[in-house]
Amino acid sequence: MRLHRRSAGQALVELALSITFIALLLAGAVDAGLAYKTHQMLTNATAEASSYLGQQPLIACVSGEYVNDVCPRATMKSKADKLAVKHFRSETGDVLKANGMAQLLDLNSDGTNDKTSTDTVLVSSLRAGNWLRFDTADSSQFDPNNPGAFDIAGFTPTTNLTCVDRDRVYAGGKCFIVVRASINYKPFFSIAPFLGDGITIRAYAIKPIVGSP
Repeated sequence: MRLHRRSAGQALVELALSITFIALLLAGAVDAGLAYKTHQMLTNATAEASSYLGQQPLIACVSGEYVNDVCPRATMKSKADKLAVKHFRSETGDVLKANGMAQLLDLNSDGTNDKTSTDTVLVSSLRAGNWLRFDTADSSQFDPNNPGAFDIAGFTPTTNLTCVDRDRVYAGGKCFIVVRASINYKPFFSIAPFLGDGITIRAYAIKPIVGSP
């Protein structure tokens, strides 16, 4: 009788330990899958934004918006950036989602939508926090025939004024749009053992500038 009770108790302890271990593994697997999905969505979103800016690097002002219809280059770039962010955000729709799902509307995961009450995208705020950046590169920084040589970790925006102004080409080569994005991914299961409280997921895309205002 004592041996039977001891065996039953041992079996219960082993079952409890096994279930806990299996639950941790499942939670980790689920969060790893969701994190990968978020990375894929972020990659697609940067590609969408860079494609748009490559085609529409500048948006001209409407007639009468400025005196003598002189539209500042900075304004044209800002207009294009706002529309590019809308293309970026369109990858997940217009509704914030729960933890564990891609949050392209809430890159810093502060629980609020990354736009104002008037639905104007906060491009400057996103850029200031390095959540979403639109920059330019020149041919000395990126070779489309050898894209694997490009190092995004060491990239700094070009100082070539032609490319900074988002023109197509300059005397020595072509200009490119570089879109970089980061998102603070919060695990769906707080017990996921190898993700901790959250991880930063990053993606980027590069496209040649082929359009004009």
